Amino acid sequence: MSDTELLAALLEEPPEEVFENEQVRHEFDEALQEIAGSETDSDPDPPEDSEVTGQIVGDDTGDPLPWAVVESETTDGTAFASAGEDGTFMIASPTAGGSIRIVASQYEEEVVTVGADTDALGEIRLEPFSVPESEIEERYDDLGVEPPEEREYPPDEQNTATLESDSGDARVSVTGEGINPQLLGVEKEQPPAFETDAIDTTAASDIIHVWNERDIETGELEVGYDNSDVAGEEESLRIHRYDPAYQTFVALDSTVDTDAETVRAEFETSGLYAVFDPDQWEEKLRSTAPIPLDADGEPLTTTPEASRLGSYRRGEN
Repeated sequence: MSDTELLAALLEEPPEEVFENEQVRHEFDEALQEIAGSETDSDPDPPEDSEVTGQIVGDDTGDPLPWAVVESETTDGTAFASAGEDGTFMIASPTAGGSIRIVASQYEEEVVTVGADTDALGEIRLEPFSVPESEIEERYDDLGVEPPEEREYPPDEQNTATLESDSGDARVSVTGEGINPQLLGVEKEQPPAFETDAIDTTAASDIIHVWNERDIETGELEVGYDNSDVAGEEESLRIHRYDPAYQTFVALDSTVDTDAETVRAEFETSGLYAVFDPDQWEEKLRSTAPIPLDADGEPLTTTPEASRLGSYRRGEN
């Protein structure tokens, strides 16, 4: 009988003495380990961590969808990543035969199966979220108001649009050529990747997502805050924009109205915004934030703003 056959037989029906005497049981276990070890040259090398990349675009425009959140169920738990300004992302590969989930505001959720040897998914197109025309008409009927008249917004026509979030704690006004109020959006949003201690303990407001399909020449954002969430001076509060290149929130020049508990700032791009005390945010990140790295693992050249605030890799705190 070979060692392998003996090992199989012992594992299937060990001698009764093994269970009656502790010393015998110990010697029996050692014998099994010795036999098992002789059947293999060495322990297999642990699998290397693998990653998968892709680019997320809107199926309606073909444009990249920055700040889309990507989720992957890996052997070590759930991994999160956000797309950069060009819609590209890199995230730990899911378990064998698994998939990644992609979520972006105003677009349908997408689940993509990842093959065992796949490391590049290429372009991933998300379908825009749409409300059936019949449902829109029904909503206006319920409110007892007439739907707004449709009008054209020529791409070369200067226009200003103003919108308030459904929750009432954020207002945005943008100006630019071809600005269409119906394509402007502002709403509270809490991507899973932003559910971190650093943000939870320092943010004085919800995270606000502002988007517009046209280039914004000038814009003003007003965000409400809760003074019970402010540990320092309210006058120090600033609206911050999330910078995906450095994976941190960067402060904007802001004006605080302590009576109304609001902060206003000018901005020029769609994205994610929130109210922080810059000093508290910097202090929170100073001891935990790694230096931002490029795709080759080399340190990025930091801007003065990013250098001052540090870089924060979500999920590591």
